[in-house]
Amino acid sequence: MWFMHGLQIAALQASIAVSPSAFRLQVFSQPSGLAGLLMSGDATTSTEGRFAAGAVLPAKMLSVFHARGVTRVTQLTWQGNRPVTTQLLPTFGPEREPVPPRDQVGTVDMLSAMAGLLRQVTEPGRCEASQKTFDGRRLSLFNARTVGEETLDAAGRSSFRSSSALRLRRAANRRFRA
Repeated sequence: MWFMHGLQIAALQASIAVSPSAFRLQVFSQPSGLAGLLMSGDATTSTEGRFAAGAVLPAKMLSVFHARGVTRVTQLTWQGNRPVTTQLLPTFGPEREPVPPRDQVGTVDMLSAMAGLLRQVTEPGRCEASQKTFDGRRLSLFNARTVGEETLDAAGRSSFRSSSALRLRRAANRRFRA
């Protein structure tokens, strides 16, 4: 469950597999609680790739989003450090220009960036990241920094029970204009 200001707004299900050499993540979400009464839809995003020389190297990403009677599909594969859009529905309308290929070089999808953070937690025990991300439509900059450790208190709606955790500060995604 995902809560905002104490109100349930979404149900999330995640499948995460991160090893020293590879990763696979899938996230399913849909509005629930009060948000579920106001809107409908769902989103599933999956990614997989590998780690090499400290870098996150995605292989493929698929995102399917249903809302307001519209289905949006984005599928990317990576050739080296360059994403290749293999499916994009609907295509770009007049309100948005595609991100130029030269600006896509060295980008990863958002779930791959998160896989990189998960790997850092297990190796150096910190979460430091600054990564350009590309979702097939937008170019963003993802930043995260470790600001300390804290003890998570057992909470009624959390599956975590009193344990030590890293506290992160994530800067808002900064979107780039093409």
